Amino acid sequence: MKKHLLFLIAALIIAYGAISIWSRVKLGMLPHQGDSSVSSSSEEQEPDSSKNISISEFSFSEIQAALARLDHIPDSQRRTDMLCALMRRWAELDGSGAFDYAVLLNDAETQKQVLMAVAEELSRLNPRLLAEKILVMPTNSLSGELVHRLAVSWAQSDVRSALVWAVRLPENGDKEYALITIRSQWAEQYPEEASKAISLLSESSPTARLISITASHWGETDPAKALAWINTLSENQRALAVSEVVGSWARRDPVSAGNYVAQLPSGEMQDEAARAVLSTWASKSPQETAAWAVQFPAGDLQEQGIRLAVSAWNSVDSAGVQTWASNLPVDQTRDTVMKSLVETIAFSDPDKAIDMISLINDPGKQEQCEQAIVRYQSQIDLNTTQDWVAGLHVSNEMKARLQSFIPTN
Repeated sequence: MKKHLLFLIAALIIAYGAISIWSRVKLGMLPHQGDSSVSSSSEEQEPDSSKNISISEFSFSEIQAALARLDHIPDSQRRTDMLCALMRRWAELDGSGAFDYAVLLNDAETQKQVLMAVAEELSRLNPRLLAEKILVMPTNSLSGELVHRLAVSWAQSDVRSALVWAVRLPENGDKEYALITIRSQWAEQYPEEASKAISLLSESSPTARLISITASHWGETDPAKALAWINTLSENQRALAVSEVVGSWARRDPVSAGNYVAQLPSGEMQDEAARAVLSTWASKSPQETAAWAVQFPAGDLQEQGIRLAVSAWNSVDSAGVQTWASNLPVDQTRDTVMKSLVETIAFSDPDKAIDMISLINDPGKQEQCEQAIVRYQSQIDLNTTQDWVAGLHVSNEMKARLQSFIPTN
């Protein structure tokens, strides 16, 4: 009798334990994948507990019991959500075991979701373990997604270790992505280290990107070191690096950056560097940029610099830029300035733009300005444009030219 009683008590204890574990599973069901903690209602709480229950509190044995009962959940999406939540918790307790379990899942879509959930936890808690697991996986789209995810997260927390791992990856597009991602972070965090490594890399698009990032970051933080580094690069790499360095440098000290560019030998490298300074400087101090740009020899670079400066200046002080332009010495440079100014205000103030054309001596530039004004006005309304041209207080010759630029239909 006593033996039967002991068996009955043991059976009751086992049954109660199974019910308790399954009640935890049900209480942990999640409406959305990724949320591993849900509070139970007062009716659903365990009889002997007044606290909320979540999967984040599960022990390893409770996880295993819950996994064994997942087939009892009829809805497939809720079942997958629950599986992912359980696997995240498992990854916290035993990352290697959780990953190995996920890899063996049969359904491809479920395997993908679960592996991504485990990888999300491991990339935060144990990226080295995840890295080693990825290295022994077959190369396929799934391993590629894991490579991408780890590269992004690990580069943020430990870029040097991430780089060592990425170099060991199989040669394919996923490795290239990982190296670009990690080296980009490396260049931002440790530009001096990155700059030394660049000379060991082959000239390619990823190398060019690394040069750009290193030069841009270093140009803003330490332009002197950046310029010394530039001298160690090949000619093609140097041209790219110079423009990035001075562009970043100009954000902090446009005058010094501009003075450096002015000392460069004339040619494509100086032109590219000047454009980088102009685009940055014009937004900070258009008046100074304009004064700098007019010093360049006549040509595309001068026109581009003047156009950037005039446009930026006009947006903050239209009267000031017009006065400056009108007071320039009468020469080819002033014609370029006036043309940029006319084209800048052609849409917003066409009457004023027409008046300024008389200050341009170059007939070719005059005609370009007239075409620009009529083109802008015609976008509004053809009939209104025709009436506007007819009512202008200009010579009949100019009216005829303006009317010839109006589209016929």
